[in-house]
Formats: sequence, structure tokens, C-alpha cells
Amino acid sequence: MSDYVPVPIHLPLELSCKAFTYRINSLGQNLAFIDTASGIDYLDHQRATYCASLLLGGIDYQPSQVALQGSSLVITFGASERQVTLQLGQHESYLTLRVLRAPAETERLQFCNIPLKLKGNVAEPFGACAYALNLFTQVTELPTVQHHLQAACYRQFGVEGAEIALIAGEPKALLPVFRQAAAAASDLISLRNAGAWAQGVPFNHGSFLFNFGTLTEETVDEWIATVKQLGFNQIDNHGGTKFFKFGSLELNRDKWPEGWTTYKRIVKKLHDAGIDSILHTYSFFVDRESEFVTPVPSPYLDAFRTFTLSQPVGADDTTIYVNEPTTGMNTITGFMEANSIYLHIGDEMVTFGGVTQEAPYAFTDCTRGALGTQAAAHAGGVLAKHIKEYYGGFLPICDSPLFEEIARRHAEVADNCEFDGFYFDAIDAAHLFEGKEFGWYWGQRFVYRVYAHLKRRVSMEMSAMWHQMWNLRSRYRAWDFPVRGYKRFLDIHLEEITASLQLPLHLGWWNFHTAKYPQIEVHGMDVMDYLGCKMVGHNAGLAINTAVSQEALQATPLYGKLVERLRFYEDLRHAGKVPESVRARLREPGKEFIIRQNEGAAQFYPAERALHKVTDGEPWSTSWTFANPYPEQPLQLEIEALMAVDRKSGGITLENWQTPDQAAVAAADGMTLAIQPAGEATPDGTAAVCLDARNRGVSEANAAWARYERLYDPWLDLSERQALGVWVQGDGSGTLLNLRLETPHHIAMGAIAEHYVDIDFTGWRFVVLAEVDSGRWSDYRWGDRSNYYSAYRETIDFGVISRLSVWVNGIEPGKSAAIGLGPITALPLVEAEIHEPHLQLNDVGVTLPVTLASGDLLALDADGHITVTDWLGADKQQVQLESPLIAANGSNQVSLRAQTTQAQTARAKVTCITMGEQLV
Repeated sequence: MSDYVPVPIHLPLELSCKAFTYRINSLGQNLAFIDTASGIDYLDHQRATYCASLLLGGIDYQPSQVALQGSSLVITFGASERQVTLQLGQHESYLTLRVLRAPAETERLQFCNIPLKLKGNVAEPFGACAYALNLFTQVTELPTVQHHLQAACYRQFGVEGAEIALIAGEPKALLPVFRQAAAAASDLISLRNAGAWAQGVPFNHGSFLFNFGTLTEETVDEWIATVKQLGFNQIDNHGGTKFFKFGSLELNRDKWPEGWTTYKRIVKKLHDAGIDSILHTYSFFVDRESEFVTPVPSPYLDAFRTFTLSQPVGADDTTIYVNEPTTGMNTITGFMEANSIYLHIGDEMVTFGGVTQEAPYAFTDCTRGALGTQAAAHAGGVLAKHIKEYYGGFLPICDSPLFEEIARRHAEVADNCEFDGFYFDAIDAAHLFEGKEFGWYWGQRFVYRVYAHLKRRVSMEMSAMWHQMWNLRSRYRAWDFPVRGYKRFLDIHLEEITASLQLPLHLGWWNFHTAKYPQIEVHGMDVMDYLGCKMVGHNAGLAINTAVSQEALQATPLYGKLVERLRFYEDLRHAGKVPESVRARLREPGKEFIIRQNEGAAQFYPAERALHKVTDGEPWSTSWTFANPYPEQPLQLEIEALMAVDRKSGGITLENWQTPDQAAVAAADGMTLAIQPAGEATPDGTAAVCLDARNRGVSEANAAWARYERLYDPWLDLSERQALGVWVQGDGSGTLLNLRLETPHHIAMGAIAEHYVDIDFTGWRFVVLAEVDSGRWSDYRWGDRSNYYSAYRETIDFGVISRLSVWVNGIEPGKSAAIGLGPITALPLVEAEIHEPHLQLNDVGVTLPVTLASGDLLALDADGHITVTDWLGADKQQVQLESPLIAANGSNQVSLRAQTTQAQTARAKVTCITMGEQLV
């Protein structure tokens, strides 16, 4: 326990230190939370609030009396007449509250509740934090500044002894106070290279390359060279069955004959080269092929449900009857589906292929002796556990001997091999132990148990973040890589990385991609520049999990160019020579920059990149305008040749509107969507419908969604027809029309394939929708389960299409839209060549003497030099124009016309680029 100094308090009760004063009255109502420096009261006074609450018998009681007895605060809770005693501690810069006594029947005690009129942002002049001083105290918001100061404790984890520090002041000056509070708290585990100490540790600002099991004693020299080529200084060793098994951490001895002893030599060689090593596991998850499962399963594997056999089962029986209902169970499994087809009976694992939905309850089509276990006979009444599975692995029972053994092995391997850090992946699934309410405890409990076994200090990262993790966390916050909409995804990521943590930033796991139409966009040099500028601006590390071996770089020249550019930014970041005035500009979301080098010095120029898609058969797309906000200058330009769409070889009709079901319509609050026959047919004579959408003023425009969906049973195979074609009649309303394709969630992890049409036109148009959109998904709210990964990372399987949905969004309150739609058809994508595209800028035209195949990129620089590269990034053609094209300040008129030898229409993405003055 900390050394407490009695707090001098006078009614109304006043708790204070040099930074702040907290006042409550004798009824337990909050009165004020005052910044000493400014005198401003930051308590949220919108409604009366109480300092605490007590849950007993399912009833939440508010305080009825608060009294001071020495340095203890005694709180009486209403009609329950139960009392709780809090010990108050006063320190120079913070206060502490510790639960001394509470009723034995307490279910939950909230012993701090202070709502503030603060956003919890370090940019604010004042910030405050309820800082948990042990593991079983729940604080819902993360350090270091919060919107609402709350702390609670629960019967199952312990009530008496729960403790927090109340810390407040100028946000960027709070880290020393956190260090003081952490050092004084005997029950708190905090690493001196994490949390309040993290910013000063070089490791936490590093970048790493992923190793999925190819780093051996034979390849270690090549790995060292690759890491150095990237400018990185760390390797993340990501486990898996063929590398090391999760849970048991058994290393594949075919590659590493002496097990972890072999790997210790590898880590030593990396250290000698200045490269740190991270052990990347799936936390408490258990590999299905590990020694904890086969040949004899651990009795401590966790289960969703437990059944009892209703009759004896022979070793060869394929139907297993149970007493308890199996209604609602199914065999749908997937990487992110909380379900399994495994039963654990005695020392045997069994898989089932079916399950009855009514009595007699049974598991059918069973495979006996699964996962290398021994099939056996079982008597009636024996337990059959339906094993928990998620992320492809099993779970231990929380706080069981198996849970503890997995934690111990983590520490043992890290100690023996001298790993420098952990990445506890999949820990976000801790809610599977005892539900979402207590996932915070069990996820942190596991990491704290690993720490308890460690003999050396290591850095730590995790795939989830709860309050006490901050004390062990070295940097924040890795996300998986996107495959499209890279720049918008990166901005979203940075928005989600809360600066309130005051931890070193990490931009997560990044991957290079060549174009794989229609779902995966090319990761071009412009994306690398955008990423690099954000790395420098935020001083943020990165992780690469692309294959960037010398062989891979030779096979894909684009990757070699990206690696070279990434090294430039990483060196620039670590050198620390970019002035803060420039770094601040680089941090701005959505802002593009062009980088030049002058005598080794980096020069940054603001840039505009105006994107436009051209389809030769759509005359409205071949001529457009773009704005140049900078002085007159030579135009820089990129043309990416896209796949063509074959309208003549026959498509598959996905929706013919013959029997639209109004019951298949859903909408946001205040939105309506009616599907009615259109007043006229499409220009090709087919029947059409009108989508009549209205926003009655409840929903904001970017949340004014309405949808119609068509489900397919059986699923459709569109693997040979991945584009969409549809006649659209616009009303000029500016509404966003979205045609979305989906694969069953358990197959594609929630992926969505968006296809947007801006209804900024009137009359009929046949619209071809090929590439999957994503960059604008986050500009709207869709009212469904889709998330950032659904739109930017995951890919649907065109071979198993289960759903088409037609959406409208973006309708202003009080406005409406009437959009005509013809049948929606899936069409083939085909490769095509664009020959000698003719480009016109304002009054000057030029025919470009090049041929572009699908996936090729034409880049025109400011000197009029053209470089054409193929889809792998290899140079194909060099051309010099007689003179550059000049972009005027302000609006510029552009047109592009191209020919193809195919019967299909040529398509291209054109980017017009202009730049401003150098940043200083």
C-alpha cells in the first residue's frame, strides 16, 4: 500500500493538491473539478451526478450521505443502508482513492465518477485522468487524459484494495506525475520502457520487418541485408503452425533442429548486427496441432457449452446423442467466427458435420479421433464440451493451469532467446472468456502473468488496448494493411491513434501491392510518398510484411523502387533534421507532397493530385476540369490503364426488378425508400424502376442511408464477371448511389465491394462499374456491421456472392431523390490495350506515342518526359515531348481520348498533378 497523508477536508468536501480541487457535497453529488492554474471549473454540470454507485442484488444505489472520518471517506448508499469506506491520499501533484471496506455482497462498486466538459485531448489546456493502480480496478478510458473519470471494481476480481490516482494538469506535462504515481503504487506493474517512460526509449520508435518462418541460420545474413536495405532495425517473428505453434510455442525442429537453442543463435547474430527481435504470438490461443491438444487434449480447454451424453457412444459411432438442447447451433466456422465443430469427450476430440435442431438432440456426421487423438467408447452421462475456437485456435479456461502455463512459456522463450519485445496478437478476443463485460480483465491478466514470469525487461505491444495495458505498452497502434484506398485508410488510422496516450506512434503493418483488378489497387510511388510524409511528420514507425527479399525485388521492380523510397524516409525520420514547421504540415490529413533532394537535403512541396476515370464509351467522362491552386506551371500527369469491360459477351442479371420486395428495404431514422415502376423504360427498352428516397430531416446528409437488398440462395459465381453494368437515370440531386456485392461473412471476414455513382447528372446513362471503391466509404455512415477493414482491407470472393444491396446516401435533410435504375448486370473484365491516347489541356493537344496495356502506368514529369512502366513496375518505354503542357492557375479543361484494338471500351485513371512552393 502507498504511504497516505490524511487529507484536510471541510464540508462541502474538498479534495485538493497543487494541480486541482475536487468538490462534492455531503449527499455525494459532484460540485466542481477546478484547475488550480486557471481557476476554471471543468466539471460537466449538464445534469446532477454522484461521486459513486453500488450494485447490490441487481439494483444500482446512489449515495445518500458522505462523511469524513479522519482520512477516510464513508459513503452510505440510499435505501440499502450499506456503507463503503474509501481511503484518501494526498500527494503533491495527485490524489489517490483506495477501497478499504465494502459490503461482502457487492457486485460492482463505482468509486469514482467525475464527468468533465473536456474531450480528453492533449491539445486542450487542461486534462485529467483516473489512473488505475492495480489490475482489478476497471477504468474504462485510457490514459493520459480522459473525458469522464470513472473507476469500478467487481466481486469476482476483488473489491477491497481497488485503487486509483486522480491526476490532472496541463496534458503534455503530466507524464512525470504518472511516473510518480506508478513508482509509489506497490500493486501496479509498470515497465520503465513503456507507458509514462515510453517516449524516451529508442526501440519504441523503430520499424520492423515480418518473419513468418523463413529466418533460419542459413538465411540470417540475407535477412540482415534486407532489414538494413529498408532502413529498419527490428524483425517481428510471427508464429504459426509451420514456424512455432501458438500456446505451446513448440518450434518446428525440421527448420530449427535444436529448437529455441537454434533460434537463440539467430537472435544473437541479429543483435550483433544492431537488429532487435520481437516474439509475435496469438497470446493465450492454442494451436490445434499443439501438445495441448494432441495426442491427449488438455482438460483445461475452454468450451462454449457443455453437454452430457444421453446414451453410450461406441468408438466408431458417427452420431452422438446429448441431453441438452442443441437448437441454434450450426457448423458455420471461419477465422473470425466464434464457433467450432469440435467436441472434447474424455481424451478424444471429435468433429461434427451436422447438428439437430430438435429432440432427440444429436451431433451428426462425426469424425472420431480428430486432431491425432484416439477414438474411444464413452459411457452415457460423460461430458461433451463444445470447444471454443476463434482466429483458427482454441482457448484455455481463464486462470486455469493451462492459461498459466501458456504465460510461463512466453516468458521462458523470451528470456532464453533474449527477445527484445512481444507482440501479443489476438488478445482482442479476451471477451470470449467471460463475455465483453470482462474482456478487459482477462486480456490484461494474461499479459501481466507473462510479465510475472519474465526475468528480463522487454518491450510489449498488443492487438487491443485497455487501461492498464498502457503501463506495459511501448508504442501504439498497429493495424493490418489496406489493399485499396491507402491514403484515406492511413488518415483514418491516424485519427484513431489517440494522442491522449502520449505513446510513440506506429503506423502498423504495411504491404506493397501490384494491381489485381478489381479489388486491389496498385501501391504506387505516390502512396509511398504519402506514407513517408506521415512517418516523418508523426515520427512514427512502420512494419512491412511484404516479401522484400532480393529475389522478390527483382521479380517485382516496383517493390524495389518502393523499398528505396521507404529507406529515404526512414533515414530522414531518424536523422531528426526536418524542422517542426515542416513536420506539422506533413501531418495534415489529406495533404499531398512532392519530394525533391538538393545536395542531400530533402525539400517538400505541397501538391494537388486530381483524379478522374475515363471510359471511352461514356462521353461525359472523357472531358473534365481540374483546379490548380498554384501558379501556372508545367503539368505533371499519370495515366493508369485499367481493365476493359465486355458488354457484348453476355452478362448475368443480378436484379431485374420484376419482383422487388419492399420488405427488403431498410433505412436510417427518418429516411424512406420506395421502389416503384419508372415512368419510362431504359434507352435499350428494358423495364426500369424508380428509387424514391426521402430524408424527413432526422438524419444528417452523410448518415441518410437507405438500402434494398437481394439475397442469393444458392450463391452466385461471378468469378468470370466481376464488373457491373446498369442504366441509371439521374435527377441531378447529388445523391450517392452505391451498388454493393458481398460474400458470406465467415468466408470473407465481412468484406464489402462498393461501387459508387454520383447522381450529379440528369437523364439516362449506362454506367460501367469495375474497380471496387473505398476511399469515400468513411465519408458516410451506413448503419450496418461494415467497418474500416470491410471497406479498405478485406476482399470478397466473386465465386460465392450471397448478397447485392442497392444504397442511396448523402440526401440533405428535407430533400429527396428520384433515381431510375434498369436491370443490374454482372459483366466480364478483359485486358485491353490503349493506343496513342490523345490528351488535350485547355487549347493545347498532344498525341502520346505509347501503347498502354491494362495495369501499365504512364508518368509525365514537368520536363515533358514520359516513362511507361508495366504492372510490375518494369520500365517499358521512354518518350520526350517537344514541350511540356502548361496548367493555368485556377480551372483547367482536360480531355482524353483513346483507341483500343478490342471491341471493348478503353478505360483509364488519369491524375493531374500540380505543386506549390517549397515548405520551410
